[in-house]
Amino acid sequence: MGDDPERVAEVLDEFLDRAPRWMAQMERGAREDDRESGCDAAVQLAGASEMIGATDLADRAARLEHAMRIGDPVVRDLLSATQAALDQVVEGLTERRASGWPET
Repeated sequence: MGDDPERVAEVLDEFLDRAPRWMAQMERGAREDDRESGCDAAVQLAGASEMIGATDLADRAARLEHAMRIGDPVVRDLLSATQAALDQVVEGLTERRASGWPET
């Protein structure tokens, strides 16, 4: 993300805005058997998570994307695990935001 504190804050804010939407899109994709939409959201979440250093969430989203793509029945369990990992990341980022993000 670089060393620019304002850019870091912007990227983290964007993640907090988009990640819940990606999660909802994955859930909707699984529920409606829309693999393409669910996989697209999982790829977005995995990439954004990797970019901000949330590697556990990135790994979970990547596993979910693979399971959705092949129609693996573990998708529901992976959705739950990915949501739990996302909740942890969001909680940590929300605390950082409240304390002023990186100092500018």
